Amino acid sequence: MNTFPQLSEKLLSNALNFLFPISCVCCKKKGYYLCADCLNKIPLLESYIFSTTTLPNLTAETLSGVIPAAHYTNLKTAIYAFKYSRIKSLAAPFGNLMRKRLKKFLADNPGEWSVIPLPLHRRKKCSRGFNQNDLLSAECFKEYADPLSITLCLGKNNPLQRVKDTKSQTNLNGTQRIENVKKCFCVKDLESVKNKRILLIDDIITTGATLKEAADTLFYAGAKLVWGCVLAQD
Repeated sequence: MNTFPQLSEKLLSNALNFLFPISCVCCKKKGYYLCADCLNKIPLLESYIFSTTTLPNLTAETLSGVIPAAHYTNLKTAIYAFKYSRIKSLAAPFGNLMRKRLKKFLADNPGEWSVIPLPLHRRKKCSRGFNQNDLLSAECFKEYADPLSITLCLGKNNPLQRVKDTKSQTNLNGTQRIENVKKCFCVKDLESVKNKRILLIDDIITTGATLKEAADTLFYAGAKLVWGCVLAQD
C-alpha cells in the first residue's frame, strides 16, 4: 500500500502547526483547539426540549424530544471554528460533551438505537468538505460501553438523504424556516428505518424546524421512535 499521500499530509500538518501554532479558541492556550479547562467550564444542560417559540408542538407525534448538550452561547466561537474554519479535531471535545449528556438517557432507555446524523445536501458537503454531524456522531459513540446496541449510520450508510438544497436558516424567521425545509429529506432505504428507534444528531437547534422535518420523514417511513440529540441549543 502506498503510504506517501498519508506521509505528505502528516508533514504538511506538522509544518502548518509549526508556522501557525494551535491554540484554544476560547482562552488561546497553546496546544489545544479547545483546552480541558475551557471544556470543563461548559455546563451541561439537564432538561429536554419539547417545544420552541416557533414550534410549540415540536415534539408532537413524530419527534419524542430533543436532548441538548449545552447552550450555544458557551460554544459559539468553537462551533464557528469547527464548521467554517474546518477545525475537524474539535469534534472530539464536542463528542465528549454529547456523550456525557446522553449517558443517563441511554441508561434509562436501553436497547437498540440507530444513530442518524442529519445529512447535508451534497453541494454543501462538497463545499465544506465534511458533514459535521457525521464527525459528532462518530466521536460521541466511539467509547460507548455497549456498541452492539448502537448502529452508526454514517456517510453513505445514512438512510436519510437531503434532496433539497435549502437556503441558510440563519436570517430566516420561524415561519420561513419551516417553509424552507419542507420536503427537503427522503429515506432511501425504508427497511433500514422500519420499526427502528432512532437518535437524530445535529449540531445546533434554534427553532427546531429542520430536526422536525427530518423526524417527520423518518417516522412516516416507518421508524418506531425518533429522538433528537444536539450539541448546542440556541
